[in-house]
Amino acid sequence: MKYFTYQVIGRGDVIMANTIKLADKKTHNFRFLATYVMAPVAHVMVYYVKEDGEVVANALDIELEGALQNFVNITTNSEETQPGTDVELTVEAKPNSYVGILGVDQSVLLLKSGSDITKDAVLEELRLYDSNLQTPYHYGFNFRGNALNYWWPGSATAREVFDSSGAVILTNGLVHEHFPWVYYRSVHVMEEAAVPNMPPAIEETAAFGSVAGATGSTEPAIRVRRNFPETWLWHMLEAGV
Repeated sequence: MKYFTYQVIGRGDVIMANTIKLADKKTHNFRFLATYVMAPVAHVMVYYVKEDGEVVANALDIELEGALQNFVNITTNSEETQPGTDVELTVEAKPNSYVGILGVDQSVLLLKSGSDITKDAVLEELRLYDSNLQTPYHYGFNFRGNALNYWWPGSATAREVFDSSGAVILTNGLVHEHFPWVYYRSVHVMEEAAVPNMPPAIEETAAFGSVAGATGSTEPAIRVRRNFPETWLWHMLEAGV
């Protein structure tokens, strides 16, 4: 190996790239400066071209802190108070920061939670900037909440190294590709067998008292509340210098 090229990819962009010449050595150490634009995950990809034209590549991922360059702290002059009493809020952030303050009654969270903006939610959004969410197994993913969990068995060839790092390679060299064999199991659905002396099936709506000829239900209809006047504070401000 006479040379190799490395690239550092973060948030879908090539942050750093360099080619290092070697004096016929098998091992070489190099370093680069980690920056916040690489966070939360930096893909470090290394490759070179052999004399016969084959592209050899490998990569690794580095978890980085510091994806969020700002901070916000909020304190009050009293943790418990009475209605009609003024409450003083102190918000601390970097100079000229645009800060949003939201105050809601806790009863609002009884309907559904998970709408708050958290640090983990922001980091997860940044991970979606990577363009490597691909898999040769088209049915190898499942849904959990609002996210997709792809099954990727690892990088076995140079093509998979580039794909898993979110990079596209254009070359007339030899880039090995792997075409996986995928086996599917058929799902047999058991049909409902007829049982003698059984009454006919009851319509699903019968459980709710809506069968033809039935009297109307005396229970009030369930209403989902959509108006929340408990949102008593909604204010946007800028931090001073």
